[in-house]
Amino acid sequence: MKPMINQGKHSGEYDAKRLAQSLKEACYSVGTSEGATKDFVKRVISSTETWLTDRPEVTDDDVRRKAAELLEKLCPEAGYLYKNQKSIL
Repeated sequence: MKPMINQGKHSGEYDAKRLAQSLKEACYSVGTSEGATKDFVKRVISSTETWLTDRPEVTDDDVRRKAAELLEKLCPEAGYLYKNQKSIL
């Protein structure tokens, strides 16, 4: 797993399951079907992990921004919600 620094400056590791759950919640919140949601999440996780291979260390925000960018290409409404989730809630 990749090292990651979260907002509190504590080291941790990239957690694909945690990211997948957040992506699913955003997709379901905008009414995306289960099949489409699974496909979007799989594609975003795969692309995010490919993006991570060139980076020795990232922050939670780096991963969130990249995942939001990727999700917006597949489902603009869910990508917008995911990107702005903290400010909306």
